[in-house]
Amino acid sequence: PHSEGGVPEMPKSLLDLGCSGGFSTHEMSKAFPSAKLTGMDLSPYFLSVAKLSFPEHTFLHGLAEDTRLPDASFDVVTCNFLLHELPI
Repeated sequence: PHSEGGVPEMPKSLLDLGCSGGFSTHEMSKAFPSAKLTGMDLSPYFLSVAKLSFPEHTFLHGLAEDTRLPDASFDVVTCNFLLHELPI
């Protein structure tokens, strides 16, 4: 999103797909301190690590291919720890 003057606005919400143990989600909170951060991962183990390590963020169990979240739920979507998992 951009302001009326064309200057990019800071995101209010961010989804980190493939968040693993929440480390990338937490790093994004440093870049966007006012945003509400949510991490999503397929691994219940890594989600439990994320929830214990970074309780200030929200972590969800789910598939990146089908998050089951409504369209346009987040201003920014990242996938820092997901790309290396894709079959190429």
